[in-house]
Amino acid sequence: MLTPDATLDVAAAMARVHAPDYLAFLAQAWDDWVSQDPANAKFDALPSVWPLVVPLGLDTFEGDPISGFKLRSTDYLQLGHAIAQLGLPTVLTFEGG
Repeated sequence: MLTPDATLDVAAAMARVHAPDYLAFLAQAWDDWVSQDPANAKFDALPSVWPLVVPLGLDTFEGDPISGFKLRSTDYLQLGHAIAQLGLPTVLTFEGG
């Protein structure tokens, strides 16, 4: 797993990758969970390690016989760079077919 800089603002990072409605839902769900048992408040709602999971389906490669995608090796490098710029801990998984 890749890890972010120790100074990562988790709330700001979450706001960059999640819709406001989803973040509001998470906040309400957290409040509901704590109201069920106040001892739950001791847990970190947004832990410093909150990985972004990226499934890598290589059927998007230009030579794949079962898809219409036309990505090239350089496209994957650019996508990886864009993901790295998020500064989030990231898990890359391979999909199989």
